[in-house]
Amino acid sequence: NGYHLVYHFLRYSLSCQRAAARIRRISQASFMIGVFLMLVVLFLDQPQYILNLFIQTLGFYVQNIIQLSFHTDAFEQLSPSYGSQERGRVDPTSDGESEWMNEWTVFYWSWWIAWSPF
Repeated sequence: NGYHLVYHFLRYSLSCQRAAARIRRISQASFMIGVFLMLVVLFLDQPQYILNLFIQTLGFYVQNIIQLSFHTDAFEQLSPSYGSQERGRVDPTSDGESEWMNEWTVFYWSWWIAWSPF
């Protein structure tokens, strides 16, 4: 009976190792496919525009990271901004549902806190 347990333990351990190796290979393959698709889009479209856009948006984010991370649109909680209904559109910088903005900020923070160890 002891040999039976050792046999099943070894067999289970080996199957877990093989599964981990397969998962690693699948993960590496999907990463390579993603890199390939990114390069295809970069070179088949307008590379100069895409690279300029990347640098500009990265600079904007770094420049405004404090303001963007603490923005909860507190004045929107009082009421929508004046004239939003007359314009017939929602301005994402000042109009919109206050609940969504508050929940999104909290959700985004909790998402990064939860995934930061990985």
